[in-house]
Amino acid sequence: MNKKPENPAAFPNENDANKQYNYIREGMTLRDYFAAAALQGIIANSKNGAGDFDYKLSQVADDCYAFADAMLRMREPIND
Repeated sequence: MNKKPENPAAFPNENDANKQYNYIREGMTLRDYFAAAALQGIIANSKNGAGDFDYKLSQVADDCYAFADAMLRMREPIND
């Protein structure tokens, strides 16, 4: 079975502890956070540091999320 890895919020939840405004904010997911970090590295290492890529931007996004998915999988416990 190929289940999706756990994808929790990247930052602590913010909520209205005294129930004055009745809101909860989850924040970005850990997958999005990892993808953003991968994107920063890819842009920083592009030809001119400003996103001069040899391939399509949609491929850059796919690659960033592939890195993020790999990072999420590595966080899973190893069953020996």
